[in-house]
Amino acid sequence: MEKNHVTPDLHSYSSVINACAQQGDVERAEQWFKWMKEANVQPNVTSYSSVINACAQQGDIERAEQL
Repeated sequence: MEKNHVTPDLHSYSSVINACAQQGDVERAEQWFKWMKEANVQPNVTSYSSVINACAQQGDIERAEQL
């Protein structure tokens, strides 16, 4: 039987990044953001905002500014 492969898209990555951000997990949000860019999926405002939000929840302004 042939296996079907699903390729994550912008919405998929952004949803996972946002879920990590809501938990305040900056490292995971950044990792998913990195994987998204490596997969040649162009981040949008929502993607960036989610990672920045995770940084803000941790009070890490410098990390947010790097984005």
